[in-house]
Amino acid sequence: LMKIFMCLAFVFLMFTTAFRGSAYETNIAEDITDDVQIISDSINVLNFSDNNIYTHSAVDNTIIQIRSDIPIGGIYVKYNKPPELSGTINDSVIIADKGFLHEYIPLSGETEAELWYQQADICDIAVYSLGQLPDDVQIWEEGPQETDLLLCVAHSDDDQLFFAGVIPHYAKHAGARVRVAYFVNHFDTYNRTHELLDGLWHCGLKTYPDIGPYPDLYSESLESALNYYESSGFSYDSMVEYQRSLIEKYRPLVAVLHDFDGEYGHGTHMLSVKSFIDACESEEINYVPQKIYVHLYDENPIKLDIDSPLAEFNGKTAFQVSQEAFLFHKSQHWTWFYSWIYGKNQNITMSSQIRSYNPALYGLYSSLVGEDVNKNDFLENVITYNRRNQLQYEEKIKRLYEQNRAEQEWLKQQEIIKQQQKENDEQEALKEKQESEKLIAARKEQRRRIITVSILVMLAAVTVTVWAAVKKKKNKNTAR
Repeated sequence: LMKIFMCLAFVFLMFTTAFRGSAYETNIAEDITDDVQIISDSINVLNFSDNNIYTHSAVDNTIIQIRSDIPIGGIYVKYNKPPELSGTINDSVIIADKGFLHEYIPLSGETEAELWYQQADICDIAVYSLGQLPDDVQIWEEGPQETDLLLCVAHSDDDQLFFAGVIPHYAKHAGARVRVAYFVNHFDTYNRTHELLDGLWHCGLKTYPDIGPYPDLYSESLESALNYYESSGFSYDSMVEYQRSLIEKYRPLVAVLHDFDGEYGHGTHMLSVKSFIDACESEEINYVPQKIYVHLYDENPIKLDIDSPLAEFNGKTAFQVSQEAFLFHKSQHWTWFYSWIYGKNQNITMSSQIRSYNPALYGLYSSLVGEDVNKNDFLENVITYNRRNQLQYEEKIKRLYEQNRAEQEWLKQQEIIKQQQKENDEQEALKEKQESEKLIAARKEQRRRIITVSILVMLAAVTVTVWAAVKKKKNKNTAR
């Protein structure tokens, strides 16, 4: 039995070794955190090497060393709060400079890495080998500022509830530039912002969201919301100014907002939509969206198609993807939202099954590009920024083509002119040659005639002389 056990253990060891080797050979990145050393002289590294966001450690002017026998492809850091001061890795590359709560730091196969932070609060550090990363490792992008669709929501889970399907449909399926702006932040809790990012990432969004400066204060009316926030030091005018800065920064073509009645009556929902509208209608603003949609708005209603299968999500609908994304918001599963989005018996699979606050229903509040005709698409009548760039590129190519064609035509004309000039020169040279030959021939003829005349004159002179001499001699003989 011992021999059989040893043989099985050996086979198992060989199998697992071969499996890990094949993973590296097939370019699949693995989580090798358990196989590396994470060292720091100033803090307890166990708090952020346990794959647990509940535990975290604040660091101040701290160096964290990572040593590995396996080449490192990257380090995935989750912070408890967005870093306000940047740091470095290996004393060269800047990190923690974008304010991202989740940050992936790529490496190129080093076996040692040194993280230095001026100041940070770290939840978790995961180390990955070289290769293709798992889908759940979030590599966030700042993204272009110019935005096609700005989704303005109040809280971290509203995007997957009352706006279910919007992000997966437009960010991944339609390929639009989507940015989500949250009116309040949840930095005072350990989990909700992590849930927010996990949900967005699951929906296919890569652009890091904009998270507002306001705390989460519950109220059941617009008036009470205003009172709560003003008593906490946040004036309504500052909120309008915040929204104005948001609009002018991202220049959204389309903005999508909460219900004026706050869906189920949440005062912060009402406050977020009112402050956005007032910012758009203020005299100070320098840009307004081409279209503004409001959830559940009665006028100019549209219904999004978020219940059709999408190839980008392996046949799942945009609504179903948002249902999956809400699963990441575990801190909110105790609320009535859970049964609202999934059904009391987990029987809701389509948005059309939701009767109250249906996430597919919106109204066109304002438009600079005319009314909707098809009434099923936020981007109807809108030329997206990518399409604008494509049209500009096509126009540039067309101009270059026309310019090149004009240049080719000019060169062709120049070649024709040059050929004509050559032919004219050749004809002129031939003409000059012919004239020269004629002149030479005429001169030869003239010389021939002169010679002939001279000869004739000489012959005549000789003849006359001879004749005169003969005649003289004859006269002399006659005289004798």
